[in-house]
Amino acid sequence: MKNRGIEYETFRREVIRILRESNEPKSWKEIRESSKIFDMNFLPHNFLLKLANEPEIRAIRTKKGLKFFLTDKTEKNEVSTPREEVRIQCTVCQEYKEANNFIAIGTWNKRVEAFNTSFFICGDCQKEHLSNKSLNWLRDRLKE
Repeated sequence: MKNRGIEYETFRREVIRILRESNEPKSWKEIRESSKIFDMNFLPHNFLLKLANEPEIRAIRTKKGLKFFLTDKTEKNEVSTPREEVRIQCTVCQEYKEANNFIAIGTWNKRVEAFNTSFFICGDCQKEHLSNKSLNWLRDRLKE
């Protein structure tokens, strides 16, 4: 499969290289600007869809669109977590913070077997904005 003369495997390796160098999730625009091989008109919809099925790359939806990051290498059907040094933007305070202690709230999409995240809440905002009852309810839902 080619797009503007670029093979999918070359595209995949370049995206993984860029994400490895970054400590934060990157949008497609940021990936394209960091790349040495993608020109500014390169918009590979078919490659991005295929990339979403890769076990080592995950995409999260933010207000500004999709952001990509590397995950631990796990089986495709398992929910994978970001690497320790990855920083995620909190939906409430809009700050980038370490990926641990976040709660991701969203829905499971059975058709594509993926978690559609609506928003992320950091540990500080959980303490400040959520009651103990709400946190316990969320934790009980996570155990199910």
